[in-house]
Amino acid sequence: MEANDLETNLRMLSDPVGGAPHLRRREQAIRYLLDHADQAHPRILEALRSNPKALNAPVLMEVLPRFGRPESVPLLEEILLLNIERLSGPAGQALGRHPAAGARDSLLRGLRSNQAYTRMGAIDGLMIRGDRSVCPELKIVTRNEEPDTRYRAIRAAGVLGCLSADELGEIQRSDPDPDIRRLAGELASRQP
Repeated sequence: MEANDLETNLRMLSDPVGGAPHLRRREQAIRYLLDHADQAHPRILEALRSNPKALNAPVLMEVLPRFGRPESVPLLEEILLLNIERLSGPAGQALGRHPAAGARDSLLRGLRSNQAYTRMGAIDGLMIRGDRSVCPELKIVTRNEEPDTRYRAIRAAGVLGCLSADELGEIQRSDPDPDIRRLAGELASRQP
């Protein structure tokens, strides 16, 4: 493998151009990197470790779960815990897609954080992960005083089936936020 090929494909991850041809090329770059994981994975980890706030950090985090390597979980958790809006969400989502068992524990630690962006990133990751075993902890956050956090927690708990029709009905009747009341009604209408 030529180093230049690795560099070219790493750069392609961060190319801001859009459209279907670009997305196909980006997916080809990801496949190349996955095929050369022994060289690519450490480079991506090092890039994130050296500058977790870089503009391309979210796209690098998006790719990490596809390698399936557990050594990326601690770094993703560190970034989740930075409590930076544009980073905590992608880190939580990456942990949600990560096949390593430790990713679930990282998300639960994020869920228990007092930092709003960390908590919201963890909620999104838990919803993506689809593991109903987190329902008790997620339901606690549905009572959070901060509306954005509460909204995400109710959405995740509803999607995962953690909330009964009665619980959703109570939220729909009593929550002070009209968006949350509407969300609870939508989630209740989808229940069998």
